[in-house]
Amino acid sequence: MSQKPILFSTTICKNVEHGLVSTPYQNVLPEEKLWLVRKACIKANADGFITKLPSGYDTVMGKCRFLLSGGQKQ
Repeated sequence: MSQKPILFSTTICKNVEHGLVSTPYQNVLPEEKLWLVRKACIKANADGFITKLPSGYDTVMGKCRFLLSGGQKQ
């Protein structure tokens, strides 16, 4: 993984969902995508700080990406 990850100007959830592109999970229902995103974030030890953000997984990265540390972005 790059030390300078690229974050899109969309929600945290949508940024993580990009990892589902070209997988069997790409076209699952939105509820299942959210479950997969949260599961991945829990495994990456990111769920704790994400859920503490004002809008949680719906936080738009364009507004807060400069407030995140390099490790949090990864």
